[in-house]
Amino acid sequence: ATGFTHLMTLYMAEGMDAMRAAAAFSLCGLALMAGKFACGALCDKLGSYRANYLLFGSFILGCALCVLAPMKSEALMLASSVFLGFGGSLNTVGISIWAADLSTQERYESVLRQFQAAYGLGGLVMSFLPGAIADLTGSYAPAYALFAALLAFSLFTLQSTYRLARK
Repeated sequence: ATGFTHLMTLYMAEGMDAMRAAAAFSLCGLALMAGKFACGALCDKLGSYRANYLLFGSFILGCALCVLAPMKSEALMLASSVFLGFGGSLNTVGISIWAADLSTQERYESVLRQFQAAYGLGGLVMSFLPGAIADLTGSYAPAYALFAALLAFSLFTLQSTYRLARK
């Protein structure tokens, strides 16, 4: 969630026009809505394990494109917004899908609460990082490199858990 809340700040701090940054943020929101529908459909059609690669890939790509914000490219800003929003659907829809896939029917509610609590705690802990990184480096862009790395680690951990659950 932190990546979304700092998106406009990232691009405005890099010198992009406020109206264009706002438009990119709105585009991110539209992509997020589309991603929520697509997430469920992809999980139904491909299975969650395969869909995770596509959605995390979009999320990671969105963060990676945000790292390029200092280039001041409107096309990259718009692309980062779309990929970030689309992949960000995992933050909401993905959590309930993973809880269903990785728990029993009896434990679903408990596992879902644990996953949601972990997500909330992660958002709280990470919320200060973009500003702190910008203070240290002079740019919000490096924070998105960290987010991309953490998302890659999350993908690896999640997919490993899926593989272990199959055995």
